[in-house]
Amino acid sequence: MYSILGVAALPDKPEGHLLIIDDDELFLDNLETALSMAGYEVESASSPEIALKLLKERSYDLVITDLRMPGTDGLYIYEAIRDVSPFVPVIVLTGHGHPQEAARAIEMGCTDYLRKPITLDELNFRVDKALRQQRVEVEVASLREQLHRASARRTIVGSSPAIRAVLDKIAMVAKSSATVLIRGETGTGKELVARAVHDASPRSNASFVAVACAAIPQPLFEGQLFGHKRGAYTGADRDQKGLIDVANKGTLFLDEIGDIDAAAQVKLLRTLETGELRPLGDRKGHKVDIRLIAATNRDLERAIEEGQFRADLFYRLNVFPVTLPPLRDRKEDIPLLVKHFADLHSPDLCGEDKIFSTTAIERLVAYDWPGNVRELENKVRQAILLSPTKIVNPSSIDIPVEVSSPTAQGFSDAKKAAIDSFERRFVREALKSANGVVSKAARLMDLDRKNLWLLMKKHGIQSDEFR
Repeated sequence: MYSILGVAALPDKPEGHLLIIDDDELFLDNLETALSMAGYEVESASSPEIALKLLKERSYDLVITDLRMPGTDGLYIYEAIRDVSPFVPVIVLTGHGHPQEAARAIEMGCTDYLRKPITLDELNFRVDKALRQQRVEVEVASLREQLHRASARRTIVGSSPAIRAVLDKIAMVAKSSATVLIRGETGTGKELVARAVHDASPRSNASFVAVACAAIPQPLFEGQLFGHKRGAYTGADRDQKGLIDVANKGTLFLDEIGDIDAAAQVKLLRTLETGELRPLGDRKGHKVDIRLIAATNRDLERAIEEGQFRADLFYRLNVFPVTLPPLRDRKEDIPLLVKHFADLHSPDLCGEDKIFSTTAIERLVAYDWPGNVRELENKVRQAILLSPTKIVNPSSIDIPVEVSSPTAQGFSDAKKAAIDSFERRFVREALKSANGVVSKAARLMDLDRKNLWLLMKKHGIQSDEFR
């Protein structure tokens, strides 16, 4: 019979769900009482059978177990725990006569061991150490998963000739510092290409700073991009570093550059030509070293003709043009994209991998995707959530169905499909014209904003698809 000796203070606010296993019920009660009084959530088991049943039913942060119990031989209990719950940390308890078993347990992956009798000081130290180590391992695993997901998110998916041509252009331009102008419809993946250029460039270890030009109000845009000195304007009570400075030695990505005003165009052109940045209110300025990548879904040549965009800035930006194809022009990539998005989002959305059936993919391929890859990704996520089974079928996919003939569906169904298709396209066009600003789109449609929100919810349309 063993006891817990001494008095010591355990952590002020310990966190952890512990399972203690020992056939010595007095010792077990003492250990459970000591750890419970310290604030841990503690459960106990007086036999391996009870312990294994609990481990199958519940999740624990730490297991403390004796190695030798009636009906077991040496490391049996540790091996059984590993079979049931392979990742839970385990502290083993040993008597004076069995140090070799503790050493063997450590070799097999046991977290730590304690020799009886146990002092509270030692118990405090070992339990706290084991739980801290477990938390660090969980955090590291989580960070690795986040990095994996981030890397997967930045992957350009596709094997069509159009995408291979884009990848070839990325390889050509990445190693240089040439300015790149990426053109394409909303949702085609312009930022993805910009990040791919940065990641493959000598600047990959420096900052990649993405600026959504249309999202920053024009009166504030210059201050955000170029920075300002204290007192440059009313309310400028301190120096503010601009985004160009933040991107120094790295890459600056200006998305929807066709939306910046004339004054900002002039200042940007000067910075590109001289390599000098002059924040608002600064008489001197200073040198900066950035690689600029710009993107737009606008017809910049037409904007030049209409006096909305400077020709000299356009020529300075259009050093290396990359045009992204709309998804409707590379439909052979849709099956690959669907698998990619399903693998990426299924674990977070439903806790299991979802697989799209052949008929579901055929339906996705048949659609024209006015919102391009971004719209496809959102619809894949929506279908994963709507699907009641591991296999995603067409019934879980909410996209318009073309009316082929009066015999294909009844009048009411055909009318509903036509109305739904009209609503989707009308809402999407309004949001596209309003750059994703819902209140502006509602005014363009002559609708109450609440009604527009309801239509967007009905058809699974997100405003950020158009920003």
